[in-house]
Amino acid sequence: LDLPDVAPDDLVIPAHVSDDPGRPDGVIDGAPGALLAIISGPSGVGKDTIIDALRRRPHDPELYYVVTCTTRGPRPGEVDGISYHFVSRAAFADLRRRGELLESAEVHGNWYGTPRQEVLDALQSGQDVILKIDVQGAMVVGDHDDGRALFVRHLPEKLHDLSAAFAVERRGGFVGQKEA
Repeated sequence: LDLPDVAPDDLVIPAHVSDDPGRPDGVIDGAPGALLAIISGPSGVGKDTIIDALRRRPHDPELYYVVTCTTRGPRPGEVDGISYHFVSRAAFADLRRRGELLESAEVHGNWYGTPRQEVLDALQSGQDVILKIDVQGAMVVGDHDDGRALFVRHLPEKLHDLSAAFAVERRGGFVGQKEA
């Protein structure tokens, strides 16, 4: 991801989602038959597990998995440009200001967003596109959906399971990591 070097700015959270400069101006059109699939759910619910299962299955044509931008640091084993695009808060704010994110949301003190051009390029080339986004981001994309996107909302079986995952995440481990 090619990002300019920008001075640090505080991210401004708009009073209303519709006032967000990172919000899309309209629906992204793709080639006939191209599908936009959004896998969403709260943090720690297992979106990555679904994505990993999809990646293991053969698809013809291949699915395109959009790499999300985030201001959080990489966890062990994560690779920039594959797991996420790891960017500074200032660079993320610049992406939002320039309208280069399809959606963006702050989750647990870090910002996450979907690169608009990456989605557009894949859809226009006829590829089916898979987005992995938080519930807040799915709501933004859903506001502009014309009925052609597929939304998969993944929820925890039990509130206790999600609460335990958050406790592990707050301690710096992986979401879903078993304690010894």
